[in-house]
Amino acid sequence: MVIKKRHILRLLLKSRKGLLQVKKYNKKAKEFWKNKREELIGEIIRVLDSSTDAGLMKLSNDFISITGFRELRCRTNEIHEFRKILKNFGSKNVIKDFVDYVARTGFLTVVIAPALAVAEGIDDIDEEIINEWLYGIGICLPVSADICDSVLDGEVLKHPLIPYKNWVACHKLCTAIIYQIGFNHADKIRGEDLKERVMDRLKAGIQKVSE
Repeated sequence: MVIKKRHILRLLLKSRKGLLQVKKYNKKAKEFWKNKREELIGEIIRVLDSSTDAGLMKLSNDFISITGFRELRCRTNEIHEFRKILKNFGSKNVIKDFVDYVARTGFLTVVIAPALAVAEGIDDIDEEIINEWLYGIGICLPVSADICDSVLDGEVLKHPLIPYKNWVACHKLCTAIIYQIGFNHADKIRGEDLKERVMDRLKAGIQKVSE
């Protein structure tokens, strides 16, 4: 079969347009994460600072009951020891390192870019809702799931200063915190119909992954 030159040209142009679109959304995704990094660090620290050990234990247990991953349970002594690490090294330093370890830019770009493309294609959703949507669903929940994988697979990267068992406890506890932060932001989406659809999809997706 002879392919006409104009068909080849059309395919090349289409491919180029698609590549430019990918670059556009990847760039936007990186910029979005750059703007949200400090917010995530701050929110994790606020949860740790405002919660008792019992409160953090409950948060961990609630996360286990939802996902079914018992290996991620953070016990009382682990939380107590982790508090000491936060005090010795400073909460800001520990959580900053933690976020930089687990929130890989390349991974987040892959997750956020498609969400950006979808969000921009919906005319009746304002920028504030898209912002909450991308932060809660495009960053927090995928990062939480990725941390779960690293803990369950025994692939937590070692920290040069923090003892490994305390560093793993940080991952187990913070994955539950980030998960809750993600849901809190998803819950801020205005419009009950849209919020209900988003939350239903989230719960269904989490249930499927947990199974």
